[in-house]
Amino acid sequence: MDGIRSKWENCSRRSNSGLKIVNKVKAVKSFLKVQLKNRIVGGNESKKLEVELVQIELLAEKNGWSTILREERLVCLKKLWKQIRIDEQKWRQFSRIKWLKDSDRNLKFFHMMTNVRRKANFIGDIIIEGKSRKGMLDQIKSKRECFLFSGVILRRRSRVLLSGTVFT
Repeated sequence: MDGIRSKWENCSRRSNSGLKIVNKVKAVKSFLKVQLKNRIVGGNESKKLEVELVQIELLAEKNGWSTILREERLVCLKKLWKQIRIDEQKWRQFSRIKWLKDSDRNLKFFHMMTNVRRKANFIGDIIIEGKSRKGMLDQIKSKRECFLFSGVILRRRSRVLLSGTVFT
């Protein structure tokens, strides 16, 4: 809060009052952007906690585990896990924001590619030697359905029999 206040008060250029406010808002905005970037990308808190945890474990290996070291380790682990959860939540929120901003472009591309693939894989007619075989396409579809249906029936017949009892 002190950083924001100092940016607001230090930004005083000789101009009319409307322009002065605009300049102050710009200065505070740039300051907040830097602070937010440091807070998100930095991740210094979790790194500090990891270093602290390693130091506690090295000290314990050197001198042996005492109740104080175990309590310190437990407190450090709790803080570390809490910080990791906070970092994960931040990244989830930023990915959600990115998705909301770019979703229309992503969905448009996805649906366009799906339609292109569907058109490329579509079989309208089977043409052999320049003649359309529409009836042949219907035969292939019916044979396919019979094959799939027979596979289902065969699986039902291949159940294990144990002393006359059928398991389903």
